[in-house]
Amino acid sequence: MADSRAENIITAIVTAVTSLDTTGANVFRGRVYELPETSLPCLCVYLGFDNPRSDGGSSSWIYIDSDLTINIEAVVKDSSAQVDTTLNQIRYEVGQALQADITQGLAYVMNTTEGPAGVT
Repeated sequence: MADSRAENIITAIVTAVTSLDTTGANVFRGRVYELPETSLPCLCVYLGFDNPRSDGGSSSWIYIDSDLTINIEAVVKDSSAQVDTTLNQIRYEVGQALQADITQGLAYVMNTTEGPAGVT
């Protein structure tokens, strides 16, 4: 496999969110998994949009900056009415882990910002 910056970034993200208090080692790469209850709660991490940033036409396209979206999906099963509380705790832990190093230890990552959350 080629040395892809997107691949390096997602690998760094997976490392950063592995071993959180709520989800532990239950971190999976990809969008679709058959997740047994013993793997819950968990995180599924996968690539989203990769949008080149416009520079107003001033560069020669030697370097192309992108806004890369990494989706981190929390999966929880809870028989109580506190599913939102657990999801909010996971969101907090993920945010703390990712903001600990906004470059994710990679020289070509300029910043890590939190995006919107949603329920599916």
